[in-house]
Amino acid sequence: ITRNCMLHCRYCFIHDEAPPSLDPRLVDPLVCFLEGTGRRWRLDVTGGEPLMVFETLKRLLEKCRDRGVVIEGGDLTTNGVLADEGKIDYLAANNFILIFSVDGPEHVHLENRTSRSSPINSHQRAMAAVRYMQRKGYRYGFSGVFHKNTLAWLDESVRFLLDNAGLHRRIVLH
Repeated sequence: ITRNCMLHCRYCFIHDEAPPSLDPRLVDPLVCFLEGTGRRWRLDVTGGEPLMVFETLKRLLEKCRDRGVVIEGGDLTTNGVLADEGKIDYLAANNFILIFSVDGPEHVHLENRTSRSSPINSHQRAMAAVRYMQRKGYRYGFSGVFHKNTLAWLDESVRFLLDNAGLHRRIVLH
């Protein structure tokens, strides 16, 4: 849905591709296409950081609902930096599972997931969102990337992800 992101992860290739984001003017034609199929849909949303264009995603879901297009939920992969309670509640109410890009404990995660301009600790923000989701009983998962400079901590990282996955153990390893 977007190629934009506030982070600059060492191994990311997404930010080098264009176009940067889904043009909001394409929401209506997309909904018309979905409506014309007569099917139910699952929507998996990735980026960049899809929460940077949350309002476009929200508009898409609302237009689908208005036109009778059934979106049964899906996954939304996020670095967690913008995952506030309002967005999390909205997505959970629409049957989305948030997949947090977390590579393990903080010291491992921050080896590769750096900010473009400001000192953002994406690990602290993501884990705060995870704790909120745990309290609310929402489903979530992790997507961890292991890179040559973090392989030494692979066991520690996988243990961290499993220990924090809660009841809904869903972990994607890249």
